[in-house]
Amino acid sequence: MFERLLKELKELERTKQVSVPIHADKDGYLDRECPNEDCLFQFKVDEQDWKNLFKDEKIYCPLCKHEATSNSWWTKEQLELAKDQVTKHIKGRIDKAIEQGARDFNAKKSRNSFIKMSMSVKGTKPYHYILPIPSKEEMQLKVQCKVCDAKYAVIGSAFFCPCCGHNSADETFDNSLKEQDSSNKCNFIVFN
Repeated sequence: MFERLLKELKELERTKQVSVPIHADKDGYLDRECPNEDCLFQFKVDEQDWKNLFKDEKIYCPLCKHEATSNSWWTKEQLELAKDQVTKHIKGRIDKAIEQGARDFNAKKSRNSFIKMSMSVKGTKPYHYILPIPSKEEMQLKVQCKVCDAKYAVIGSAFFCPCCGHNSADETFDNSLKEQDSSNKCNFIVFN
């Protein structure tokens, strides 16, 4: 009666991973977050640069220069959304197997028997498609490293290139002045 459910559970047990796609923003940047619990700085990197320039062994935080492997830079929001997507996906596969088992049971019932039984399943959602995780809004300050050409974006200050670790404080400062100047909102306060 529960053969399909048992088969699905065994298949899920053999499943090593479930992929959840992550979308870049409209400018092609991916959300990233420093894995250092004392920092948790959020920034963005150009999606193509992430694939082509960044090394899996070492990525740097633009603020604190923490080093970690490339699979450590997911944002807390991305991880929560991915966990939710995978949970719904697994539950959907189990629900589908239970519903199919009920249909199989009902198809096998005997017409000439004295006792008639049928099975119904309620409250299940037979499948969940994994949806891509959206990106956050774009960040205002875009930087391109003078050493490795990696493009990244930040809010506020950034001091290091996340790709090569180059100290980019001067570039970030210059770019922030250009951004303010181009929007005609450049205000300087002089203290005596």
